[in-house]
Amino acid sequence: MKGFISCLRFAAVGLATTLVAGLGLWAFTACRGPHGEALPLGVSATEAVFPYDTDSICIPSNIAPLNFCLRPASSWSQPQVRMCFFNREGASVASFGVPMGKNGSRIPLKKWRKALQKAAGGQILVEVSAVREGVLYRLEPLHWFVSQDAIDPYLLFRASQYEEGEHGWVFLRQRRLTDFETRQVLDNRLMDKNCMNCHDCYDHRASHMVVHLREAHKGTLLINGKEAHKIQVPANYQIRLTYPAWHPSGRYVAFSTNLPHSVHYANATHKIIYTLDTLSDIVVLDVENMRLFSCPELTREEDEAVFPTWSRDGKRLYFCVSPHKRYDSLPYPQYADTSLGFRQNRVEQVWADLMQMDFDPETERFSNFACTYPFSQMQKSACMPKLSPDGKYMVVSLLKASTFPLQNLGDFYRLNLQDSTVEELRELNTEGSEKGHSFSSSGKWMVFSSSRRTLAIPETYITHYDSVSGHFSKPFLVPQKWGDFYLTNLRGFVFPVLSTEPAALQARALAGVAREEAMDLQIDTSLEGFRITDEELEAGTVQFVGGH
Repeated sequence: MKGFISCLRFAAVGLATTLVAGLGLWAFTACRGPHGEALPLGVSATEAVFPYDTDSICIPSNIAPLNFCLRPASSWSQPQVRMCFFNREGASVASFGVPMGKNGSRIPLKKWRKALQKAAGGQILVEVSAVREGVLYRLEPLHWFVSQDAIDPYLLFRASQYEEGEHGWVFLRQRRLTDFETRQVLDNRLMDKNCMNCHDCYDHRASHMVVHLREAHKGTLLINGKEAHKIQVPANYQIRLTYPAWHPSGRYVAFSTNLPHSVHYANATHKIIYTLDTLSDIVVLDVENMRLFSCPELTREEDEAVFPTWSRDGKRLYFCVSPHKRYDSLPYPQYADTSLGFRQNRVEQVWADLMQMDFDPETERFSNFACTYPFSQMQKSACMPKLSPDGKYMVVSLLKASTFPLQNLGDFYRLNLQDSTVEELRELNTEGSEKGHSFSSSGKWMVFSSSRRTLAIPETYITHYDSVSGHFSKPFLVPQKWGDFYLTNLRGFVFPVLSTEPAALQARALAGVAREEAMDLQIDTSLEGFRITDEELEAGTVQFVGGH
């Protein structure tokens, strides 16, 4: 059996053989002192090895080396590391020592790749010894299971400096997961430090992508291979293209038209910031004709609709909806009652349900507006629903309030679309915030952002999904070239998307497109209600113009 189940079967059947072989090999290397004496055992690897300090993680058969370091670094000296690789039958297939430097381990890439392929379906035994306070210790061994399932080789994510109130340096980066190669796809330093919103790739292909730009050089970049175009909503329409979702056919892109506002409140011990999506509706872009259209149910004044996502056959659109009336007095300051208690109570009652509508691609007609699941009855708010590649279930990040993903409130739940049952994914949830998830093209892997380590800075994790047991494996951080990378990193990594191919254009080329004049989209009559009149412009009653 492939994947995580094969790893568990290996652990149950061949663990004794593996440990005997692994420990026997180690006994004559780093686990004995200079005179052959056995070293003290009792220091937990979970206390000293960082960041892969958890045992029994499941890794792809094509992942880059999992470099790590010892912490605190000042307490350890003369570290020695050896890795032993075993196939699914429990036979040893490779072993080698790993050099340790001031930045942690430097696992040899060529040796790692060759050994990892041989160990697919098996496991890796990691043994570490080091000196602390003059005593040479052998740490308890770590076991990393190797799945036979490969992961998509490219990861696209947005990164920004972790600063309150300012987005600072923002960039869209591509990382090759089979090694440590990175490249900038977008960089706001080349675009007068503007901000960029969520991105989405068509069919797990970074060469076909859409991303929204705000502030300077506002517009939406539509990327098709080595061609890129900048589009925008005409200035006399109150529409902005924010969270995107590609239709499976590639012809359509659904957007929500959010205008986020932040609500700040605090007490003597802590400060909380809630960001609310306002003026939010769902519109659809016909890429072939560069035309926006929608329907009355997706643009109701009494609702805020966000985070569209399509079914696998493209005949159903899912999205999150919260009643506008629940916070129509927030966050605008002109209302009289702005007390802390009132503001907090009003914000914490913003709960979004998961809704759906049928869609006919031939006629471009929507029908059958219905509730997929009423998460508001759980006093939770649905955020960023993502459908599994087999279309059987959906993973949703449920927030305490609001629908804005960049808040320390989210936990993952799985909705079974066949029987409408919901279960918490306890194996993934922590006291931090889990959000911004994305499946691989095979559905065997999921990447997501989590603030579990710092409770502040979101970082990208990888987890394996076993379709037989229905369980996700222990998540692990995306490996880095330097073992101590995450100890010094202050950037937030959000909205990770897996891709089967690299982006075709780089940051400087796309910055040039961003500086060009944008092409106005055609607006269907179904969006006539968003047209801004001259009277409204003169009165200053519109929240934004020009679509951005």
